[in-house]
Order: sequence, then C-alpha cells, then structure tokens
Amino acid sequence: MSSKTLTLQPEPLIEINTVLEQVRAALEEALGYIERQEDGPLTMQLALKAIRQQVDALEDEVYGLHYTAASLNRIAIRLREQRDEALRQRDLLVAVTGLTEYLDT
Repeated sequence: MSSKTLTLQPEPLIEINTVLEQVRAALEEALGYIERQEDGPLTMQLALKAIRQQVDALEDEVYGLHYTAASLNRIAIRLREQRDEALRQRDLLVAVTGLTEYLDT
C-alpha cells in the first residue's frame, strides 16, 4: 500500500477553517456593537445566536471527522490482524510442507 492511498482529503479541513473564520468575524462584529454602544439586548441576542449556530456547525464537522478517524482506525486494526493471520497461516503451511521458496527474503 503506497502512502499516496492514505492522503487526507482537504475538504473537511477547508470547511472547518471557513467556519472558524466566520465565527471570528461574528465575534468581531459583536465586539463592534459593544464598542459603538449598539449593544442592546436584541442586537446582542441576534449576534450571539449567529455565533452559536456557526459553532454548532463547526462542532458537527469536528465530530464527523472524529468518528471517521475512529472508524478508519478500527478498519486499520482489523486489516493488520488479518494480514498477521495470513502470514501466520503461510508460515505454518511452509513449516508443514517445507516449501521455503514462498517465504519473504
């Protein structure tokens, strides 16, 4: 298996960075309301609600990546176990039959 087959896809990372930029911009906007003394309850409620929605979207993306990574880890462990079992069976067959030409050198 070549290292080229295990490359990380950039789309989720781009999405995370985009949402982070949006959250930072929304925070700056909310701070601007305070600095300009436009920080009435309704204005701040709307600003904070927008920030919460963006953080929720980011959380969903991060959890999705986490579960994908965990799933890939379980798959990798299973593949390694199957490879090890195949090698054990090959070695057993070689030991029983004496066909040493099939062993890795």
